[in-house]
Amino acid sequence: MPIQVNPPRSEKDFYAAYDPMVGIGTAIVLMMFFFVVTVKSCVRYAIRKWRMHQFYKRTPPGDTTAADDEQPIAETA
Repeated sequence: MPIQVNPPRSEKDFYAAYDPMVGIGTAIVLMMFFFVVTVKSCVRYAIRKWRMHQFYKRTPPGDTTAADDEQPIAETA
């Protein structure tokens, strides 16, 4: 920050050019960010729960072959 030639000497001078909309705008942007992240997390959680519910609805009780039928593509070294 460059040195000011005529710095504010009182609180009134310091806040003379203060614009409260800067702080309000920053608060709105932060709230929107946290809101979007929260909604995205909730939607992903709900979709994951629904998909697991659909999987267990299709799989008969006691059947473990549907989850364990993956075979390796090639032998491991």
